[in-house]
Amino acid sequence: MGVALRSATIQFGPFDLDLQSGELSRLGRKVRLQGQSFQILAVLLARPGEVVTREELHQQLWPADTFVDFDHGLNNAIKRLREALSDSADKPRYIETLPRKGYRFVGAIKSVEAQPAPLASSPPGPTAPPVPPASALPQGRPSRSRRLRIPVLISATLILVAGILAALFLPAHFQSAPPIHSIAVLPLDNFSGDAAQTYFADGITDAITTQLAQVGSLRVMSRTSASKYRHGTTSAPQIARELKVDAVVEGSIERQGDDVRVKAQLVLASSDRQLWAKTYDRKMGDILTLESEVAKDIVTHVKAALTPGEESRLSRERTVDPAAYDLYLQGKYYSQHLNKPDNDRAIALFEQAIADDPEFAPIYAAISYEYRTRGTELDRNNDDARQKAFVATQKCLELDPGMADCYTARSTLIWNYANHFPTAAAVADLKHALALNPNSDEAHQQLGNIYNHIGLLEKAREQFQKAEALNPANPGTRFRIGVNLLYAGRYEDALQSIRDSRRFLPSLWAYQTSFAMYQLGRRAEAAAFLGGAPQDDHTDTAALLRGMEAILAASNGDRRLAHEKIAQAVRLGSGYQHFHHTEYAVASAYALMNQHEEALNWLKRAAEDGFPCYPLYARDKDLDNLRSDPRFIAFLGALHDQWQHNNATL
Repeated sequence: MGVALRSATIQFGPFDLDLQSGELSRLGRKVRLQGQSFQILAVLLARPGEVVTREELHQQLWPADTFVDFDHGLNNAIKRLREALSDSADKPRYIETLPRKGYRFVGAIKSVEAQPAPLASSPPGPTAPPVPPASALPQGRPSRSRRLRIPVLISATLILVAGILAALFLPAHFQSAPPIHSIAVLPLDNFSGDAAQTYFADGITDAITTQLAQVGSLRVMSRTSASKYRHGTTSAPQIARELKVDAVVEGSIERQGDDVRVKAQLVLASSDRQLWAKTYDRKMGDILTLESEVAKDIVTHVKAALTPGEESRLSRERTVDPAAYDLYLQGKYYSQHLNKPDNDRAIALFEQAIADDPEFAPIYAAISYEYRTRGTELDRNNDDARQKAFVATQKCLELDPGMADCYTARSTLIWNYANHFPTAAAVADLKHALALNPNSDEAHQQLGNIYNHIGLLEKAREQFQKAEALNPANPGTRFRIGVNLLYAGRYEDALQSIRDSRRFLPSLWAYQTSFAMYQLGRRAEAAAFLGGAPQDDHTDTAALLRGMEAILAASNGDRRLAHEKIAQAVRLGSGYQHFHHTEYAVASAYALMNQHEEALNWLKRAAEDGFPCYPLYARDKDLDNLRSDPRFIAFLGALHDQWQHNNATL
């Protein structure tokens, strides 16, 4: 039968180590120390002044059936322990290193408390006499018997503490790890001694994440969400709670000339327990092999089930010119930023990489996205950029028909804000991309966006929820969930969802926020919010704001102002990517003014331009004046038939 504890605390310097709660505190404030680091400290404190060999620590804390790079794991654990104690390897106050031998606790232990609680089944013993107050005790020099008794008591207590340590820690390490169904790859630390090599560390992190994301039995967090843990100040259990994952991969990368060293370890997030660690030394020419080996080893140790296709993709041999790959990673770094200078840099680097290695498919997927961004976001109606994007996508598919990003890239070209058709082809590409990479939050979000526009709101919400689970840091997903709720008539929920997604598209965010307020009857608040809305250079989103102002004016009976705002919206937005939303707003304003002919014309234009969202048309009270018009009834019936067909086929 085990020993129940009231307390098991060791005090040294300003620190208290509570073995029962597993907490270290300094002057009453908790200090983050978990996993092997905590356990090493406990073992050293149980044998103060003695050398605890590396072999003993290996046997006690890293059992034989745990697959780890022991030296790497132990060194990391000791490093974290010293950081927690503000200790130094050169001038140790607490933990002394004996090279090639082990470690020794050299600090002074103030006191040890380890009081077993009586077992519930034990009969009560005789009542102990009361402890006299300190003033009643003899104040002279302790007797010889008391002097002898003190070290004996301390030794006995330390023996008990050692037993407690064994009971608290060691058995857990001989248990098999719980099932791992979700994982996050944290940014690899750049140990190259050159801050400019951060792009390289980020690129390898992204590549390993992408390799793991192809495994359907694992939920793999997006690198975007994992990247906020770059500086290693958050514990694994806290990361697990925030990202809702079972394990994390962390490590470092060092690049010196043509040599690359990657150290990786798999940590069980719930307990900060290291399950596996390994060091990889490769040449730059073998960088793709290195990435695959790391991913395969991780998959092996989380015991993920693989389909034959997934196993084949993880094991296939690929080569790339080292210089081209370096240029590709540099381009990926710049492609994260949505502005023209970085877009130009990224495209230039990708084009140079293609010149160095025209057979490496991922470069074509990457440059396709950049050309699309240039042609639809940064330089509107740039047909040359969009055509280059399409050519790059086709080349990507020719070189690697099993690459998910190629299909996602093509889908965004054949269905986008300026060209919403053919919808079926875009949906098919995105579904194929998700079959190849079930963890692509981008593919889930794009598929949900298409479903939103054509009114398949339940299917859209399902895709957005999957995207958010994989990448909660993406404000675009939160925004589109809000829009989905708005189309479904859940205006209060929509406001809650989009409130923190302003940075996605500020003017579009302002339009949807004010629209939700207006639908809730908060017209004055909507008008005030719209008056303070951010303005940007996107004339089509500025047109949306004028459209919303037209709705507000029409609902207030100000027909002159409503017509003025309609004219501004049409002038600003015609021909741009979000104009279908503006068309719907213009139609709503006309409907509120009971101008049926104009309202129906603009509603038809909105639907034909890629916004046939039947549930919104069917429930929006702004269109109530049209409900009895036979033309609107026929129009709504046609939308319903199209909605049913899409629901059955897409």
